[in-house]
Amino acid sequence: MHLASLIVVLAYVLANPLAAHSLLVAQSQPSQAQPAAEPAPPPPLKDSAETPKLNPSTKTKFKKCSGSPKRVVVKEGGAPEPEVQLAPGMTGEQETHQRRRTDQLLSSTDANLKQILQDKVDAKRQDTISQIRTFMDQARAAVKAGDLQRGHNLALKAHLLSDDLLVH
Repeated sequence: MHLASLIVVLAYVLANPLAAHSLLVAQSQPSQAQPAAEPAPPPPLKDSAETPKLNPSTKTKFKKCSGSPKRVVVKEGGAPEPEVQLAPGMTGEQETHQRRRTDQLLSSTDANLKQILQDKVDAKRQDTISQIRTFMDQARAAVKAGDLQRGHNLALKAHLLSDDLLVH
């Protein structure tokens, strides 16, 4: 069958489902009088209320999307979100070692600051001492909150700055 014939048959089937059923039943039972050939095309569609006509002057309005889907937050009754661990976990022994090392860095830094403050301190060195104390406070807060890696990093920064002030 040609594409045009298929379209006509499809339109006929959609417009007249009962007639299409009888056409299929007739095709499934081969008659002896007719050899196997293409069936006759269905009668043309009627121009009636059965087929809706499109009015070209009618305009369809579409809502414009903002670009991203809206997020729906379910506060109660929703499934709990799984906890995600970004950094690999530490064993108890590793945590103890990390805490001990951080405490050693903070103690050493504190001792360095006491040595530095025995001499006269200019404004530039005073700013560095202030930064060292800030790092030390942040390190203690991070360890207290359970963020051992961050606490260790901050304690190390404070210690390195204090060593630099001692040398210079």
